[in-house]
Formats: sequence, C-alpha cells, structure tokens
Amino acid sequence: MLDIMWIQVAIIFSCLPVAATVFPVAQYYKSYVSKTSSAIIVTTILSIITIPAVLFLTNIENITKITLS
Repeated sequence: MLDIMWIQVAIIFSCLPVAATVFPVAQYYKSYVSKTSSAIIVTTILSIITIPAVLFLTNIENITKITLS
C-alpha cells in the first residue's frame, strides 16, 4: 500500500503545467513550435487555478472532513 504522501505528490505533479523544456526540443526539430508555445502558456495560466485547488483538496485534514461528512 502506498503512503498517502506519495499519492498526494503524484496528484500534485499531474496538475503542473507543461515543462518549458519541451519548447527548445520542438524548435530544434522544427515541429509544432506554435502549438508547443500555446500549450505552455495555457497550462501555466490554468495551473494558477488548479494548483491551489488541488493542494486544498489533497490536504489530509480536508480529505477526512469530506469523507466523514
């Protein structure tokens, strides 16, 4: 059985934006440059909302409150 901390880390990592290291690779191969830059911008903006929400929801105290209610 996984420790709750590792589950929380996996959930938090899943809500992070696309890595900026993808853009130089796309530029190097001259493939999907504009789509890559758009994906980085959109996911970074969305992460402003999703990261605090996920941090709130993955808090152990909040999980127990939700399950007990």
